[in-house]
Amino acid sequence: MNNLNCSALLLLAFACAPSLPAAQPGEWRTYHNEKFGYELQYPAGWNVIEARPRPDGTSHWAGNVLSPGVFQKVTFEEPEGKLWPGEFIVLVREHVEGQTLDEWADTNFTDVYDESLVIGVQDTILAGRAARQFSVFGFDHTGIVVAFVRDRKIYEISYTGSTPNDPDLAEHGSIYEYMKQSFQLVPSIDESGFDLGGPCDDSEDSSLSNFDAKIRDAVQRGDQRQMIDLHKQYVRAMCSNHYRWYGLAEAYLGADRSGMAIQVLHELHRRGAEIKPSTFRDQKNLATLIEMPEFQRSELGRELHGLRMVAAQRKESYRAQLEALDVFARPPQRYVAEGACPFECCSYGEWEVLETTLLYDAPFGTVVVGSAVKGHKVRGVTGDVHLRPAPVAVVHDRPPLVLGEIIFVLDYLGEGFCRYWRNGEIAEEELWIDDVCLRPSRDCWAEHIQDPGDRQEPQWWILIETDEGVRGWANRSEHFGNKDACG
Repeated sequence: MNNLNCSALLLLAFACAPSLPAAQPGEWRTYHNEKFGYELQYPAGWNVIEARPRPDGTSHWAGNVLSPGVFQKVTFEEPEGKLWPGEFIVLVREHVEGQTLDEWADTNFTDVYDESLVIGVQDTILAGRAARQFSVFGFDHTGIVVAFVRDRKIYEISYTGSTPNDPDLAEHGSIYEYMKQSFQLVPSIDESGFDLGGPCDDSEDSSLSNFDAKIRDAVQRGDQRQMIDLHKQYVRAMCSNHYRWYGLAEAYLGADRSGMAIQVLHELHRRGAEIKPSTFRDQKNLATLIEMPEFQRSELGRELHGLRMVAAQRKESYRAQLEALDVFARPPQRYVAEGACPFECCSYGEWEVLETTLLYDAPFGTVVVGSAVKGHKVRGVTGDVHLRPAPVAVVHDRPPLVLGEIIFVLDYLGEGFCRYWRNGEIAEEELWIDDVCLRPSRDCWAEHIQDPGDRQEPQWWILIETDEGVRGWANRSEHFGNKDACG
C-alpha cells in the first residue's frame, strides 16, 4: 500500500490530516471454496449445507438442489432450538450478458404476479467489489441481498434484515454483519492470474542477483524484452511486494505495451492493492495511465469507477454526520501542540541559518524583535504547532477505533503516530489516512472527510535564540538547517 501516514502528511503540509465483536460466538470457522474463489467466517456449531446438482428431469423445487442457472449454493444454518434460527446463504449464479444487477433483482425477486418485491436499493462494497444491496419484501420479513458480478457470474449473499418473528434478531444481525464483512475473494482453480513465467517464491531470499546492474545493462542496450523478463523474475522472488509489481507495469509502459501494464494493475487489484492516484505518487507513468481512456474502458477501470462511486457516497454520509455533530462533540477549532517538533527525527538545538529570517515577539506576532542572519548559528529552543483539528472517518474497524465514528487528528508525534481527539479525550495512535479507501480494510481504514483544498495547513512557530541572546518567534522552518537528528 501507498497510503499517506501522519508523518508524510506533516512533511508535505504539516497536516495529520473487523470484525464486529457484538454477539459473536466464542469461535469461528472458515469456509473456503476454491472452485468459485471465495471464503468467509461462520459461527462454530452452525451447519454448512451445500445444495446438490439437479438431476435431469427433476423439478428445481425438489429438495436441496441447485436451481437452473445456479452454479453453487451454500447455506449456513443455526442448529434447531430457536424460534427463528439464524441463516446466511451464499449463491453463485450465471450472469446474463448486458443485464444490470438492478434488472436481475427485479426479475429474480418477484411475487406470483411477476411484480418486483425489491423495496430498496443502495450501493455498497462486498469483498472489495462495487456491489448493490437490495431490500426484498418477504411477506413476514424483509430479506437483505448483496450481489456483485465477477467473471460472468453473480455472487450473492442473503440474510434476514428484519422480522417480528425472531426474538434474537439483534444477535443474529451482528452475526450476519460479521459474516458479510469476512466474505473475501480468493484465487479460484479457474483463475490463473497474471503469467509471470514461473511460480512465486516469496522465500526469505527475495533478492535477484545483480538486478539493478542487469536492468541498467538492458536499458543501455534498449532490450525491452530483457527488462520485462528481469522484472518478472524480480516479482516472482517476492510476489507479496507491490512495489515490484509497479516496476513490472512501468517496464511494460516503457515498451509501449499499455494493455499488459493494465493487466499487471488488474492482478495487483486482485491481490488487494488500492489502484488510485495516491498509490502512484512515485510512479508518475502509472498515475497517468490510470487516468487515460484506455484504462477507464478496461474491466478494471469500470470496476474502480464503481468503487469510487460507493466511496463518494460514503464520504457524503460522513460529511452529513460531521455537520450534525453538536458543538460539544467537537474539539476546539484551534489546537496548539506546545513543544512539538513535527517530523521524523526532528530535534531542537544548534541550527544553521540558511536564509535571513525576521523574529517576532510571539507566534502570529507583528512586532519584530530581531533577526536570524544567514550563515550564523542559532539555537532552536522549542516550538508550537498551531493547527485546526482535521476530521477523519473510520471506515473499517481498527480497535480501539470502530467503523462509523469520526475522530479529529491533531499533531504528529513521530514514527507514524499522531495525537487525535475522540469523544472529548486526546489519545495517540499510528494513523494511516488517505483521501479515499476504495476497499476499506485493515490496510486502508481512515479517510479524510474534507477535500484537500478545505484542509488548513498547520503552522510551526519556533522560538529562536540568536548568538547575541535575542529570542523571537519564526514560522519559516525551511530557513534553518540541522533540524534533523538523523542526518
